[in-house]
Amino acid sequence: MSKTEAVSKTVEELQAAWKAAQKRSNAAHAAWRDAFRESVVAYLALNDARKLAEQTPGPRAGGCAMNIYMLAQKHVGGKGTYVSCVVVAASESDARRTHPLSCVMWDGVEWVYEGLSVPVADAGGWCPPDAVEVSFVGVAESSLHPGVLCATAV
Repeated sequence: MSKTEAVSKTVEELQAAWKAAQKRSNAAHAAWRDAFRESVVAYLALNDARKLAEQTPGPRAGGCAMNIYMLAQKHVGGKGTYVSCVVVAASESDARRTHPLSCVMWDGVEWVYEGLSVPVADAGGWCPPDAVEVSFVGVAESSLHPGVLCATAV
């Protein structure tokens, strides 16, 4: 092989190596660009969530302000029992004393039918107020009144 052929072959090998490196670089750049975009989207979503959290007031108590709470229980089980409900109440303690059946109330000792003071059989498929898990959801619109918005039974 002549010197010119050897140089020509070396140049071709270098050009091929450079093209391969450029492809790897482009692929790495594309991957970096995609990862960067994903991190920017995640950052913006987190920032939006923080702003929303700053704007969303915590539970309000007293006055005519109403809050929305999610109630859940794991103590009473079986067919026909309630597992959760969403209620409108003035406070967490009022929410805790709300039964998924809107015609049932807590009299301080047991669940009774509202206005009748007759005990509800099997507590109406719900646990005592002290066993209810209460989670604040948000502040209710002024048009909402205290009570059950929805309930889930099994």
